[in-house]
Amino acid sequence: MNIKEIKIDNYKGFKTLNIQFNKKLNVFIGKNASGKTSLLSAIVKALYNVTSDFAKVNKFTEWNLLLSNNDINYYSNSCKIEIKISKFPNYNKCINSIISLPENKLINNNLIQFKNWFHNQIKSTSFTVPIIKYYPAKRNAIKTQFTNFDALKTTSDYYISQLETWSYLYQDNISYDSFFKWFYENETQELRLQKTNNDLTLQTPSLKGVRIAIKRTLKFLGYDKASIISEQYKKPGNSEFIPFLKIQNQNGNWENLNQKSDGEKAIISLVADIAYNLSLAKDFMVDDNFLNSPGVVLIDEIENHLHPDWQRKIIPLLTEVFPKIQYFITTHSPQVIGSIKSEYIYQLDDFEISKINFRTMGEDTNSLLKYIFNSTERDPKYVQLIDKIDELIEQNVESQELEKLVKKLQNELIKDKSNIIGNIVDELILKIEAYKFEKDYEKNNKK
Repeated sequence: MNIKEIKIDNYKGFKTLNIQFNKKLNVFIGKNASGKTSLLSAIVKALYNVTSDFAKVNKFTEWNLLLSNNDINYYSNSCKIEIKISKFPNYNKCINSIISLPENKLINNNLIQFKNWFHNQIKSTSFTVPIIKYYPAKRNAIKTQFTNFDALKTTSDYYISQLETWSYLYQDNISYDSFFKWFYENETQELRLQKTNNDLTLQTPSLKGVRIAIKRTLKFLGYDKASIISEQYKKPGNSEFIPFLKIQNQNGNWENLNQKSDGEKAIISLVADIAYNLSLAKDFMVDDNFLNSPGVVLIDEIENHLHPDWQRKIIPLLTEVFPKIQYFITTHSPQVIGSIKSEYIYQLDDFEISKINFRTMGEDTNSLLKYIFNSTERDPKYVQLIDKIDELIEQNVESQELEKLVKKLQNELIKDKSNIIGNIVDELILKIEAYKFEKDYEKNNKK
C-alpha cells in the first residue's frame, strides 16, 4: 500500500495543491508556518476516512482526525481533501479517499466499493493489514491518555484482530515509560509461557519482531550485537524489587537503558512502536516476518531529541528496518536531508510546494543551510558586521575605522574562554590587511 497523490482545496493555509508522492520516502522542509504539518494532517485525515468504519480511535484523539470548520481556509467557505491509494493488499483498484466540509452531497463511490469489498474480506479471510501511524511533533509528553503500549483497547469490536492497529493511528504519546511498561510485562508473560511449556526458546510473536527491530536500532546507536532484556534489582535496606531494562551484549556486559539519554530512548521507543503495530497487523498463521509488512508512517519533526549524528542516521535506519513502509516526514535539520537523495525532498513556502534542485546526499551542513534552508552559517549580527566592513571597504574608508570595528568584536568574543574552532576575527583581520596592501600599492603607483 502507498499513497500515490493528494489533492487539496482550501484546507488550512492551502488554497490548491496537487502533488504526487514517492513510493518509499517523502521529506518536507520549510520555515515555520509554511504548511509542513498541515500537509501531514491532511494526509492522515484522509486516511482515517478509509479506516474509521473498521476500527475507531479513542475519543481523546478522534477530533484530531476529523475535518472541522477550523480547517477551512480563511478566505473560503468550504474545503476538500482527496488522496489516491494504490496497492492495498489483495485489492487491485486504486482507492480515492475524499473528505470535505461542509457536507455537499459528495458521493465517494470508489471508497464505498472498497469498504464493501473489505467488509466481505475480513468476514471470511485473515490477512495482513497495512499500518497507518501519525507521530505529531509533540509526541513524547507524558499524558493521561491511551497509548498502544499501555495495551488499552478501544470500544471497537474487530472482525479480525489485525484491525486493532488502526485504533492507534494517531500517536501523540510515544513515551519511553509506556514502552518500558509494555516490554517488561510482555517479557514476564513470555517467561511464564516458556516455563509452562518447558521450552526456553519460545517467543511471543510481537516480542520477537520488536526484539529484532530494537537489535538493529541498538547497532545504529553503537551497541553492536546487543539486545534489550528486562531485569529487576533490590536496593539495600529495601525489600521491593525495582524493574528496569538493560542493554546487554553477547559477552554479558550490560548498561541500564532507563539511565540512557532522552534521544536514545526516543529512537528505541519510536522503532518499537512501529514494530509493535506491524505485529498487530500481521496474520501470524501465514508469516511471522512482519517487519517486511506494508504501511504508511508520518513523522512530524523527526529530529526531535536527536543528536546531530543520529539525525543523519535516523531515516536510513527506519527505511532499512521497515523496508515496505512509505514515509512522510518533516524536518528542519540539514543533517537529516544530508542523508537522503534530493528526489525525496519537497520544499514548502507559504503553503506552496516544489521540488528542490540541489543535490543533498553527502553534502556538508553549511552548504545545505545556505542553499536549501536559506539560512546563514553564522548568527545574522556577525553576518551584518562582515557586510558592513565590505561596504566600508567599497567606500574607501581609512583602515583604522575598520580596525576599530574588529577590535570591538574581539573584546566581545574574548569573554568566551572556550577553545577556538573557527575565528571570525582572524578572517576580518586578513580582509583588512589585504585592503591596506591594496591601498598602499595604489598609493605607491601614483607616485
